[in-house]
Amino acid sequence: MNLKDKLKGFPTIYYTNLDHRKDRREYMESQFDYWGIKNFHRISATKYLSTEDHKWQHLVLDEQLLFGSGAVANSITHIEMIKHWLDTTDEEHLVIMEDDYDLSLIEYWNFDWDYLINAIPENWDCIQLGYENPDQILFYLHPVLYNHGFGPCLINRDYAKKLIKLHYFDGKFKLQLKTSNFTHKKLYGMVDTFILEGGKTYSLPLITNNPDMGSDYDLGGLARGWFKECRDLYYDWWQNEHHKFKLEDFFTFKKPNDRAMIRKVNYKKESVQKIFYS
Repeated sequence: MNLKDKLKGFPTIYYTNLDHRKDRREYMESQFDYWGIKNFHRISATKYLSTEDHKWQHLVLDEQLLFGSGAVANSITHIEMIKHWLDTTDEEHLVIMEDDYDLSLIEYWNFDWDYLINAIPENWDCIQLGYENPDQILFYLHPVLYNHGFGPCLINRDYAKKLIKLHYFDGKFKLQLKTSNFTHKKLYGMVDTFILEGGKTYSLPLITNNPDMGSDYDLGGLARGWFKECRDLYYDWWQNEHHKFKLEDFFTFKKPNDRAMIRKVNYKKESVQKIFYS
C-alpha cells in the first residue's frame, strides 16, 4: 500500500495556531505536505487571547465559569471554527486539531481511510483520532473515557450543527449547559468536554501529541511529562505491537482480548489532578 494512498478521501483539516507560533505552523504544514494533505486551513487562535479577555469576555453568555480564561478562549475559538466550516462548505466530515500533533505514525497504519470510515460504528458523532490519558491507553476503538485529553477529532456535519445550536447565539457563546448527562458537569464547556461529551464519541489511538513542541499554558511542565509517556506508548504499539492483533480487534471493543491491548501510563495521578482542576 502506498503510504500516501492511505489518506485518500481524508477530510479537510482545520487546525488552530497562535500567530506568534510560526514554528508550530511550519511544523504542521510540513507534515501536511509530506502526506499529500492539500485540504487544510489554519485558524488563528490569537483572536481570543487569555491575556486580553477584557476585549471578548462580553461575548460569553455564562454568568460564571469554573475554568480560566485560557480554556474559555480555546473553547470559543473552536466553536467559531466549526461555525465557519458549516457556513463555508457542504462537506460531511471535518478533522479538527491543534498545532502540536505528530502524524508520523500514519506510516504504520495497516489500513486506509476508507477502511476506517467503514469500520467505525454507524452512530458516531465524533471520533477521537488520538488522545492522551494519564492512566492507560486502550489500543482499540472504544467509547471515550472521562480522562482522555482532547486530541485531533473527526466530526460529522450533523454533530457540528448540534454543537453550534447549543453553544453559538448571534456571535456570542454559551459554554456550560444545564444537564446531568455529562461526566464533568462543572467542567462542561471546556473544549475537552463539550466536543467529546456532547454527542456519541469513540476514541482511536492513531495520532500522538508531540510534547517537544512545548506548551503555551503554564502547566509547570507536568503535561509534557504525561504526554511523553503516552507518545512513547503510541510509538511502541505502532512500530512493534499492533501486528500481534487482528485488524478487526483494533476496531472492536468488549471482546475477550481487550485487556491484552491496554498499556499502562506511568505517571503520578496527583500531578494530573493539579492540571485538570487547578
